[in-house]
Amino acid sequence: MDNETAKELGSLIQRENDIKVRIPKLPQRSPALSKIIESTFNVDILELYEEIDGKLDEDEALNPEAIRLSLAKVEKYGMIAHQLYSVVKLEQERIKTELQPIEAKMRAAAVDALTSEKNGGKRRKQVTEADVSAKMFEMFSEYSTLMDLKNEGDQLVEHLKANHSKWENKSRSLSSLNKK
Repeated sequence: MDNETAKELGSLIQRENDIKVRIPKLPQRSPALSKIIESTFNVDILELYEEIDGKLDEDEALNPEAIRLSLAKVEKYGMIAHQLYSVVKLEQERIKTELQPIEAKMRAAAVDALTSEKNGGKRRKQVTEADVSAKMFEMFSEYSTLMDLKNEGDQLVEHLKANHSKWENKSRSLSSLNKK
């Protein structure tokens, strides 16, 4: 570790009876992304289920003109879905990158605390990853928020990718009908 890094860590970690770490402010989502996450995850699942239940079995008679109009609409929505997926994925990667050094400082403090406990005789077994994670939750109230930022964002990216795939599949289906 170079002197500059050592000084930075030294200024972040203070020893007083217990280990205390000052961590930087957690990154924030953009207001638009926060609204998307809220609207994506704040749903009435029964209402959604009832809305789509049986829709796949509906048989609509489509004439060639209706197919062409539907195809144009589906392709437009597919492009929007892909754009949304791409933007949110980039934003999530930015947030995760900003969280890495914060989580590393939390992890280092948790490992240090667990090592001190072990060296002090309070702990006998070897320190595991589960112990470190539990200690991070214990030492830092922000760790829960950090994990939520990562997990919610990852789930939203997965959801938007699936949504884009749905529009792609619908477009392929309509394209094949259009060629008949």
